[in-house]
Amino acid sequence: ESQPTDGPMPLPDADFHELLLHYVQPIEPVSLTEANDQLEVCGSVLVPVSYVVTTNEPVLVALEELLVRDQVDLDLENYLFGANITIANIEITNRHVMIWLEGDVKRVDPCDDLRIYRQLEETVLSFPSIDSVELFANGEILDGEFDLGVGVAGPGVEAGVIEGGLSFPAQGIPALDIYAISVADPNIFYQITTEANQLAFRFEDLAPGDYYLVAYLHMDDNPLVGGYTQAVVCGLTAECTDHTLLPIQIMDDGSTIGANGVTTGFDIADWYAPSGAFPARPTGTPQPLG
Repeated sequence: ESQPTDGPMPLPDADFHELLLHYVQPIEPVSLTEANDQLEVCGSVLVPVSYVVTTNEPVLVALEELLVRDQVDLDLENYLFGANITIANIEITNRHVMIWLEGDVKRVDPCDDLRIYRQLEETVLSFPSIDSVELFANGEILDGEFDLGVGVAGPGVEAGVIEGGLSFPAQGIPALDIYAISVADPNIFYQITTEANQLAFRFEDLAPGDYYLVAYLHMDDNPLVGGYTQAVVCGLTAECTDHTLLPIQIMDDGSTIGANGVTTGFDIADWYAPSGAFPARPTGTPQPLG
């Protein structure tokens, strides 16, 4: 293991190094209890993938590889692949790394910003000789603090709409509390309440962001909960056993995009998920509508 020095570390002779490039994987319903050494990032976890290379600059090579290697299998994504980002400079002093990046480091979605930041940070921190990292983008420091909550509509940003149908596994549809919950921060949510036998719902004036849709019985402690899930998209047949909630994205221009690019029909119809598959009923104050 490298020892602290009083100045920049000299380049050693070329040697074999293991690179642990960190990729992004969506969280499956059981992953949070299984992924002890993985980091939850906006509904995702970071997964280290090992590569062995011969180099005398392993940190630089690891970052360069992260920029050019696509996802290693269908479950992993690399938010840096194909990005217009270059590594302008790297300095390593006393087990601390300073990295200067240039290009399109920031994204429209703050969750993507955080994924990129954490991919870079954790890839570098995976080296046992490194204790801390500072990242700079186009001359400005990236401190790792991102506004992951739902924003507010402002100049150039339009509020959006999410609407869909309602169903219930019994005769008639009870009054429901319907929630649009921020994927990035479950403490941020919108709420509407429907009347008995209402067949559709509509959220208006939603700020840009990603949302899950869930519904609970109004004024009722019944734990039954419904949602817009993969099973709904599948058709709710006996073969549709995936009850994963599907995110719905409100874009900055106010447009709405769901799974497979659909823009309407976000029906809350999956009341058949196993206990604990959906989030608990939100508490606190909902975001204002209108």
